[in-house]
Formats: sequence, C-alpha cells, structure tokens
Amino acid sequence: MKCRMCSYTKVFWTENPQSSTTSANTAAVTGIRNIEGGFSNREEFFSALDIPLMSEKTFTKEQEKISDAWKVTELKEMELAVFEERSLSIQRGDVDSEGIPLLTVVVGGSWVKRSYKTNYTSLSGVSSHSWIRKQKGFIRRRNKYCVICARAESKGLKPDEHKCFRNWMGSSSAMEADIIVDGFTKRVEMHGVKYARFIGDGDSNVYKKILDSMPYDNLTVEKIECKNHLLRNMCNKLKDIARNGKIGHVTLRKLIGSRVLRIRTAVTMAIKYRKEEPSKTENDKIMSLRQDIMNVPFHVSKS
Repeated sequence: MKCRMCSYTKVFWTENPQSSTTSANTAAVTGIRNIEGGFSNREEFFSALDIPLMSEKTFTKEQEKISDAWKVTELKEMELAVFEERSLSIQRGDVDSEGIPLLTVVVGGSWVKRSYKTNYTSLSGVSSHSWIRKQKGFIRRRNKYCVICARAESKGLKPDEHKCFRNWMGSSSAMEADIIVDGFTKRVEMHGVKYARFIGDGDSNVYKKILDSMPYDNLTVEKIECKNHLLRNMCNKLKDIARNGKIGHVTLRKLIGSRVLRIRTAVTMAIKYRKEEPSKTENDKIMSLRQDIMNVPFHVSKS
C-alpha cells in the first residue's frame, strides 16, 4: 500500500508469510478439490458467504501446486510400501534365481462412463495396482480428451501452451490392459521387484496382453481369479437362467431367482471352510470344494 501524499509504501499480509501452516488459498483449493469441485463451485460458495474470491488464474496455480505435492507424496508412499513388500518377500524366500523379490498384486480398472457391456466409449479410464500384503499401490490413468485442446480444435486454432492431460489415442476398452501391462514391465526398473502373480477379474484380454508383453525373462506371470468377481459372475448367470423362459419350468426358475443370494452365501462359506481345513493337500481341498459347490442347490432349495 502506498500513500498518495508522502509516497510511503507499506506491505500488508493477510497471513504471516513466515508461517509453516498451509496458506488460506492452498487450504481453500484443497478443500474444494476434496469434494470434487472446481473454480465455479468455489465461486458460488464464497459468494454466498460474501468472502472475496481469488482469481481463476490464482486458483489454477494453486491447483497445479497441490497436484505436484500430491504426486511427490504418492511416490514417497509407494517407495515405502514397495520396500516393505520387498522385505517380506525376501523373508519368505519368495525370490527368483537372480534374487529379485516376487510380489502378488491386485489389479483392476474403472472408467468414468459405464459401458453396460455394450457401449465402450468412455473418454477416461484408470487402473490400480495394490500389493496384496500392505494394501497399498498406485493408480494410473488414460485420457482421450483434453478440454483446452478440444476447444482450440473446434475453432480451428492451435492450443495455447498448457498441461495437456490427453495421453491415449486407442480404444476405451484397451485402457485397462495398457495401464496394467505398463505397470508390470516397469517394476524391475523402478522398484527392483517382479509381479509374479496377480489377482484380477475374469477379463482374459488383460492376462493375454501381459503374457504377450513378456515383462520378465524366465518367468511366466500367474493369474489368480478374484473370488468376488467369480461369485458375481455366478450370480449373474443364475439370474440369467431365472429370467430365461426357454430353460426349465417356471416354478424352478422362480425358485432359483429367489435363492441367488443364499447360493452365494453357501459357496462363500464353503470356500472359507475348505481354505481353513487342516491336514489336507491343496488338491484335496479343491476337489472337496468342487463337491460342496455341486451340493449347494440341494441345501438352499428348501425354505
């Protein structure tokens, strides 16, 4: 602030610049982002409170600063989690011939637009890798759309310099497999580990992509089917049978439709029982579980 008469200049701060606490601007932008809002949402909220609002340019700068800080934190947490997973694998002796730890991960994908098994046109998709023991991992995304680029293209102009989020030109359905394969191929270089096993859904395309990429020499990645996905698929098949008028008598189909959840519960409990069953080989447990599943209809058909 400058005096018009004596030209004395004084700087005033709305908060202590030497403070180690988060600034008001950073805290405000963090809060609005945590509830999945943007500048316009914050503008409406602060207008209702009659509080002066930062400019959109300042908001964008704060947003980028927060994103960079989150990325740094993510990398630190990832390094710590990998170190712990690596140590546990070495303790168990789960290493390859070169002494590289072998990890088991849970993988999965998601899209911002549901396909309902027919319309695979989502503009953005994400996939995650979670280490089975520490329940930590990372998420990566693929975007087919950038709003700044799209606006410039619609006007026939060259987009201004900006941070472009478009990093995918392929089909939406291929996003998940590409992210997962990328994660497998870079683990040795980035963290000194190999993904020897992964737990995933019934999508055979992802597993085929992993095998085709041959991420590791002298090691074939093993796939473990996710129990939840298998049970969900089983329930979907049972519901399809109950709705199909060409299969069986209507009374039987109604009975099946009303017992889907009970069948799922019975199979879940059978899995738990056989898993904890002592003094049996893995193969014997599998054969016993198979027989249990075949017997489920006889147990749940009664009221």
